[in-house]
Amino acid sequence: EMKLDISGKVEILNYRPAYKKYFKSLNVEWLEEYFDVEAPDLKVLDDPNGKIIRKGGQIIFAKIGEEMLGTCALVRFNDETVMLEKMAVTSRSRGKGIGRKLMVASLEKAREMGFREMYLKTSPLLKAAIALYESVGFKRTEKYPAKVEGYKRETFVMRMKL
Repeated sequence: EMKLDISGKVEILNYRPAYKKYFKSLNVEWLEEYFDVEAPDLKVLDDPNGKIIRKGGQIIFAKIGEEMLGTCALVRFNDETVMLEKMAVTSRSRGKGIGRKLMVASLEKAREMGFREMYLKTSPLLKAAIALYESVGFKRTEKYPAKVEGYKRETFVMRMKL
């Protein structure tokens, strides 16, 4: 398999309707690798505009040249609180700092949007992701403000103050 040349500049882009297919394909790729794509996933992946953008959230993408390499969503809970969801980096560009660039951009964007705290749910299986979250300041917590959809995969919650 071709190793990706990521010597080019990583661009961070905001959601546009033309990018909807990448939001879905990037997430389906990693979900199928580790878990299953579940009904609650598809609800969001099939309607990012309705479920995220129109509710005051944002979706960002990492792109090099013509290639979309990663994405993540900022899902508004209320004026203070945002959820980081659906973070995905394509398998052939992992370990190259794309996830970190998305993470840093998400934190900046969330602060710009006026949020004060960010939550995320992750799986104990995702060691690299957990290391990334801890490195930027996320800590494990028991509470999650939003209603948790009925996923089968095991998760725990992390939170950080912005």
